[in-house]
Amino acid sequence: MGSIGQIKRGNLVDSVKSALAISGLEPQYLELELTESVLMIDTHAVINVINELKTLGVSFAIDDFGAGYSSLGYLKQFAINKLKIGQSFIQKLSCGKSEDNAVVQAIVQSGKTLELQTLAEGVETLEQAEQLIQLGCGNGQGFFWHQPMRAKDFESFCLNQMTI
Repeated sequence: MGSIGQIKRGNLVDSVKSALAISGLEPQYLELELTESVLMIDTHAVINVINELKTLGVSFAIDDFGAGYSSLGYLKQFAINKLKIGQSFIQKLSCGKSEDNAVVQAIVQSGKTLELQTLAEGVETLEQAEQLIQLGCGNGQGFFWHQPMRAKDFESFCLNQMTI
């Protein structure tokens, strides 16, 4: 998501509206990520921006949930759609310690209880993907599925996937 400066200046909503108009993207296909630090700086301003963008159909995720100053109380105030489980937690799944699994499972369960989606960031191995499924997290992103790519390569990739 934009910086706290954009939120304070009041031009983030206009920037998003402009980007949607130029791209032709329907708002329901746009998900903006918020960091915990942005949420904590000017809570009232952030809530107003989120609410305004949500009325357009834009959705929101908290990036690296649990890695900073997470507060379950804030999740209700900010009308978040998704919790993104930080890569640091996912990497620890491979260590086999039950407490590492418990942290991920707690985030996933919190998401389910609050009716939020969860997504694991930084999934690099089949073992991690399988563990996440066992823990109830069926969404992930990371090198396990594909390396990052430029926009034009992504377009070709998607078109090739649809023809298979």
